[in-house]
Formats: sequence, structure tokens, C-alpha cells
Amino acid sequence: MPPEFFLDRNPGRRLAEELRALGWRVHRIGQVFPADAQDVPDEEWIIHGLAVARGGPAACAVRSDGLDRTWP
Repeated sequence: MPPEFFLDRNPGRRLAEELRALGWRVHRIGQVFPADAQDVPDEEWIIHGLAVARGGPAACAVRSDGLDRTWP
């Protein structure tokens, strides 16, 4: 089974397209949440992303308030 990732808007569409070209499954935040999750709390989209991602390392997100959070 290929790796499966959830990407927020920061990496951009090009990275998602390149990973898909390698056979990876990629879910972009804009495909799941309206307006690229601009009005969705960070905790909500991060929890969703961790639930759908498989085969990747620990997830890390830098929140808009500048706090760095890492989940195993």
C-alpha cells in the first residue's frame, strides 16, 4: 500500500502533484475543508490529517500563533 498523506496549503499544489506522480495518495486540505480551512481551528484539521495519513513519520505543524506542535 502506498504512503498516504494529508497536506495543508503551505506545501502548495506542486508537491501534491509530484507525490501523486510517484504513486502516493495525497489529500490536500482544500479538498476536505472549504476555503483551505481558513476558518477551521488548527486542532481540527490536524486531527483529521493524522487520521487519514498512513506510512509517514510523525506529524508536525506550526500553528498560526507560532506554537510548534509535534505528534507521534
